[in-house]
Amino acid sequence: MKRNEDFFEIIGKITMFFSTVDLLATTLILKFKALETESLELPKETATLGIKINYLEKIKLINPQSKIALSYIHDNLSFIYTVVNERNRYMHDQWLFNPETIKLGHIDRIKLTSSGLKETTSLYHDDLTKFCFKVGKVQKIFMNAMKKSGIEISALGQIDLKSIQPPISENPTY
Repeated sequence: MKRNEDFFEIIGKITMFFSTVDLLATTLILKFKALETESLELPKETATLGIKINYLEKIKLINPQSKIALSYIHDNLSFIYTVVNERNRYMHDQWLFNPETIKLGHIDRIKLTSSGLKETTSLYHDDLTKFCFKVGKVQKIFMNAMKKSGIEISALGQIDLKSIQPPISENPTY
């Protein structure tokens, strides 16, 4: 028998995992900026994960290391978009946490139609758990792309921020 807290916990995990994906995408973009010799315009500071992924889909890079990492992202874009769109549906739709259906392991999505009738579809706790693993796969895709770009990541998943900085010139010009 499921409880509200079970759904809150899994939705909270999905939210935290996606925050990590957003951070990884941002870090990868910053690494590309550091590696590229040509000026690379960054997305706005307020860019959503979807905007960052669109950015990664469209940018053109020159640096060979950047190109390898970006190619890896491109090879996985279809899966990444599928997961991002599914996450948006879970987070932005309207869900009814009915005690009777929660006991059965699902919550209901409420959708108002043009005639004013409401339609419901069910989302099972097991579906959310399976989705968590998909988000984890997206995290791994970004971690692998980061490694291909030269970002140093410890066994604990800590990112060496120095590895995303542009090289410091011996003879700086001011």
